[in-house]
Amino acid sequence: MLLSLQAGCLGAAERSDQLPRYGGEHRGQGLPLAQDQAMVGLALLRYPSRAAASAASLTEAFLLLERGDRKMAIRRLNRAWTLDPSNPGLDAAFAQVAEQARGSESNR
Repeated sequence: MLLSLQAGCLGAAERSDQLPRYGGEHRGQGLPLAQDQAMVGLALLRYPSRAAASAASLTEAFLLLERGDRKMAIRRLNRAWTLDPSNPGLDAAFAQVAEQARGSESNR
């Protein structure tokens, strides 16, 4: 079900960092892995744990959603997911992104 929400959030031409959970892209090797490792390293310089950094990114995402900046919100949610995939707020946040996307499509 979540994959169908992800597919409906943004058009197929969007970059994977603008899709919830990177659109299912495998990020365990090459440049995506290096980028993720660098992001985690930087986050741990600022926060005491991956969970704390994930929670901060989730908060940023909700603020961006309130302002209507869905693309940046998804990037923050992807960061939160990379930092801590077990963050309990992620599913609700990704669902809110999908709902907002459906709402903007129906207003066209």
